[in-house]
Amino acid sequence: MKKWLLAWLTTVFIIALAACDTGEVPIRDIVGVEALPDMEVSTFTGFDMLGLPGQVQVTLDDGSETLVRLSWESARSVYDAAVPGTYILHAQPIATGRVTNQDGIEAVLKVVVAAGSLMETLENLGSYSIFMEMIETAGLVAMLETSENLTVFAPTDEAFNALFANFNLPRNMLMSLDQLDEIVLYHVLDRTRYYEALVDFAPMSLNTLSGDPISFALDGLNLVINDTAIVGAADRIFTNGLIHDLDGVLIPPTLLEDLLLDLIGDEMLETLFELLLESGLFFRLISGSRFTIFLPNEEAFAALASDLDLSLEAVLELQQLPDILAYHIIEGEYSLDDLYLSAPTTLPTLYGDASLAIEVIDDVTSVQGAHIVSSEQLMEFGIVHVIDRVLIPEDILAILFPE
Repeated sequence: MKKWLLAWLTTVFIIALAACDTGEVPIRDIVGVEALPDMEVSTFTGFDMLGLPGQVQVTLDDGSETLVRLSWESARSVYDAAVPGTYILHAQPIATGRVTNQDGIEAVLKVVVAAGSLMETLENLGSYSIFMEMIETAGLVAMLETSENLTVFAPTDEAFNALFANFNLPRNMLMSLDQLDEIVLYHVLDRTRYYEALVDFAPMSLNTLSGDPISFALDGLNLVINDTAIVGAADRIFTNGLIHDLDGVLIPPTLLEDLLLDLIGDEMLETLFELLLESGLFFRLISGSRFTIFLPNEEAFAALASDLDLSLEAVLELQQLPDILAYHIIEGEYSLDDLYLSAPTTLPTLYGDASLAIEVIDDVTSVQGAHIVSSEQLMEFGIVHVIDRVLIPEDILAILFPE
């Protein structure tokens, strides 16, 4: 019995001695976590933009201290960057092989979200770099960040890129415009207008800080400004107002006309754009679709004026002019070859259910009896074919030329 006990004690001693020789560290448990400093950020600072600490110093049950990694994933659902307030975020220290966290002790961090300035908020939101450049270039940062109760309609970078493409307008040319401040202020109201209120009172018009009004209307579930730009994400709070997202760029009508005429530089096309702007059809042309326009030349308008016994100026002021213009536009891009090869055919116009007859007579392509005398590309959104007669729908023809 004594020999057996002696052998057992010897074995235990040898095992213990071997353990000491391997240098194994005893398992320790976390009993405390250092306090983390509070954070203050502006609205729309995303969770991944907070820069949360990746590790924290903890106290172990033997009084020693060490660094362990943190996992903040459970706090992601608690944090809302869009809503100002105080958020208490909890993180679990990640246990290792020799450090445990049996009591589930957590690191705690207080994050205070406060409304940021206009420029801070736009930057945090992302996708507004071109609009921000416009504000800075126009020298309007201080004004827009100190004026009270503003509503800012912010076009996205995608909206600006569409504008550059549709108008064949270089970005640096836009930034160099003398009227750049007018364009920026045309996107700003001097009162805070929440999205729900804009919807409730649509249709309506409101004056902007540029002095020009913008119109609001409902198209199904969408709130549309000036019949062209849809309001997207809304009610984003900044220090002195609200931001509503826009998928289009708003340009004051008078400035738009000047800009277009400078870009076009062709007298006949200038006449076309003046007519389109006055009729409101222009905004449909820049909606993103492709169009073919049959443009009567000056002689055609002069002939119509003579037939009506009116001056050319009076013809351009006819009440039926928008409908007449719509009758000259078809959706889709048709080159002269396309029209020649598809004849005889009819193509629907933007005027109700009316269509235009395309024919080839004596190897000359005609549209509703009018000859195509020349063709040219119209910027980025369609083709213009110049014709020698003004086309008039039958119902309007009966009004202008009653028997």
